[in-house]
Amino acid sequence: MVAKLDTNKPFVYSEIKEKYDQKESISKFLGESISMSKGPISKDPYMGDLQNITLNFDTESSKKIQDELNKEIDTLEKDQVKYENMKGTFALINYAETDNTISFMTFKSIFPTVPADVGMYTIKSYVFSKKDGKPMNKNEVLDLAKVTNDDIYEQMIKNLKPEEPDYDKNAIDYKIAFDSCDATKYEKCISIGTEDSLYINENGKLSVILTYRYLTQNALDPDAVFYLVFQMN
Repeated sequence: MVAKLDTNKPFVYSEIKEKYDQKESISKFLGESISMSKGPISKDPYMGDLQNITLNFDTESSKKIQDELNKEIDTLEKDQVKYENMKGTFALINYAETDNTISFMTFKSIFPTVPADVGMYTIKSYVFSKKDGKPMNKNEVLDLAKVTNDDIYEQMIKNLKPEEPDYDKNAIDYKIAFDSCDATKYEKCISIGTEDSLYINENGKLSVILTYRYLTQNALDPDAVFYLVFQMN
């Protein structure tokens, strides 16, 4: 089993590097964007934080991910200098251990630089094997959680009820899909995220990061991607 470098700390932990107060209007805007989330997200404790995230185990894989996390902080700090009115967040928002896994989620946001912009934020998840400290791929995580792609899709259909169709626009409000949707037919699309979209909580249950995208020009910034953390039953 992979060993901790510091036995007094978790396998993954964070420390505040910089903290600043949010303007109420921006905090409200971003809060509305995350309000769709189901599952292990609580935004209030970390909004406005720049956190150093540390992987407390030493493997080739952990070193690579550690470098990626450090670069996220560096990029945000450089952008904040470049754009005076922009602030960002980078934080560890979820962490869980089981007998076999180490899982954590990161949240990164860049606030809008102009009023018409929605800014940018991303949520990523990482699942490591405790056996060798290597990241687990999507199939390995699904097998461990005893969940299939069909199980995820069925629970999405059951729990993510679409709104009433807008017959004036001749478009269904949103489509649930594995990858993409027809932009000529649907106004929004909810789909399963990429390889870094799975998370295993301390009870061994699976959460899935879903992407929520506007497809039509009638919506605010159709290029924007929002996220929904979906907790499997």
